[in-house]
Amino acid sequence: MPELPESLLVRRSTLLLALLLLPSSAVAQSGRDSTPLPVIRGIELVRQEIFDSVEADTWVERLANTLHIRTLPKVIRRELLFRVGEVYDSVLVAESARNLRAMGIFRDVQIDSIPVDSGVVMRVSTRDSWTTQVGGKLRTTGGQVAFGVSFLETNFLGTATRAGASLSTDPVRTTFALQAWQPRFLGTSVGVGARWEDRSDGTVLYGVVNRPFYSISDWRGFNLTGEYRDETVYQYLGGIDEPVDTLDHLLGTVRGSAAWAVHRTSRGYLRVGGIAQVMRNNYQPAVDTAPIQRTVTAALGGYLEWSEARYVVRTGFETFSRTEDVNLSTTLTGGVYAAPSFLGYDTAGVGLFASFQTGATFGNGFVLVNGISDGLITAAGIDSGGTMLSTTVAWNPDSSSLLLLYGSAGWLTDPAPGYEFDLGLTNGPRAFGVHSFTGNRAFFTTAEVRRLLWPRVLGVLGVGLAAYVDYGGAWWSGSPQRTGTDVGLGLRMGDLRSSQGVVTRVDLSWRFANDAAPSGWIVSLGRGFVFTLAPQRPTR
Repeated sequence: MPELPESLLVRRSTLLLALLLLPSSAVAQSGRDSTPLPVIRGIELVRQEIFDSVEADTWVERLANTLHIRTLPKVIRRELLFRVGEVYDSVLVAESARNLRAMGIFRDVQIDSIPVDSGVVMRVSTRDSWTTQVGGKLRTTGGQVAFGVSFLETNFLGTATRAGASLSTDPVRTTFALQAWQPRFLGTSVGVGARWEDRSDGTVLYGVVNRPFYSISDWRGFNLTGEYRDETVYQYLGGIDEPVDTLDHLLGTVRGSAAWAVHRTSRGYLRVGGIAQVMRNNYQPAVDTAPIQRTVTAALGGYLEWSEARYVVRTGFETFSRTEDVNLSTTLTGGVYAAPSFLGYDTAGVGLFASFQTGATFGNGFVLVNGISDGLITAAGIDSGGTMLSTTVAWNPDSSSLLLLYGSAGWLTDPAPGYEFDLGLTNGPRAFGVHSFTGNRAFFTTAEVRRLLWPRVLGVLGVGLAAYVDYGGAWWSGSPQRTGTDVGLGLRMGDLRSSQGVVTRVDLSWRFANDAAPSGWIVSLGRGFVFTLAPQRPTR
């Protein structure tokens, strides 16, 4: 444990002296605050199978319970932020439940306090989900198809280890991938993971070693990532899925960050951190047979992050039946890094980056607003950068209905090839095909009304209907705006037993014509929303 700052010791000593001098009558008049909080005398784990005794009424459910290994007690205990002998803290209890749900391996998590003569016993009840996923995925938009088959285990031998293999294909590429992730490697607080992709247009290798902040009041964390790419990059224009340019791309990068909390409570924090990066990032035309040139750069910097924690628990947002934790915290991050010429840059520059998030509730709904911005500034001005903003509004008028509104916009300055906005098929207006909208300017809006009609079909599936409208697009600055609009009806299906429970979409859309695509009826399939809650820079 680090030593407390002198100023904090002074404040605590002053507070203790004030409490000692306070008259007992004043304490008695302070209401509920005068009641001492109970002490935790024990922690009881109740680990339930996928199907309980009532649900397991056929051989199928009983076989699933037999094949599945329940999550080990130590995996559950290590996520708890309270210990025997400590004073009960409702904030830490709520955060412990969020930690367990965030693991993605439980159908349900409940933490209750049971009064006993000398304090309370904490009862932690978890119900496992079916975490072995053998199957496929399918996305279609008109005549374009993206599909895949995969094997993924997210709770191997009850240890929360994630491992899997997949094969997928779409109009752009075919990919075979292997991945593995262990959040507490060899029983430590450090996570280790890797992913390898053998693509028809190249090879991608990604690895990470990290020690995340395990709680709002945690005092340290770090993240170290490495990425390697040897690939072909295609660029598209005019809403046509034939590339106008082809480049060879060689990337090797190592990024590291570490942060410490200079102020922390169970309700918020102020963290200071350092960042470093070493990168080789080179492109050349594919027709050029010469070896790709080698350019290595490095950058160093630091940042501050302040947050006031606010979470709400919802059901019926991304899933039909699961308890979901929605992060509405107000968080501000700002940082700066140096990119000097002696570290490989052609022109010395200073990088700036910032992000924000805030949210609020209203009745049975919430609103979430967030954004990110970054830029590399040289003597000639802004060399590269980008800004992305988004807003999400969700309202549940009742437990079976959802009204969803979403809007986002983004601007990029001199994006690297392959890292521009690219909407169609898997994100953006769902009735438009791959590469329908590309450029360094983009926006997307959607509205959807969803109704759960059959909560438990055969005991494993929730089924509902939805109506929606999409409007958005992307284009290059200086070129005409290219946008698209569709409206439609869809079927929604949510798996009640899997570890994810994300809703699957089957949509029938009427696509309005634009300058590159004709009007007509389009069938599309996918999972989850057609957007992401948090804005992010385009990736490959």
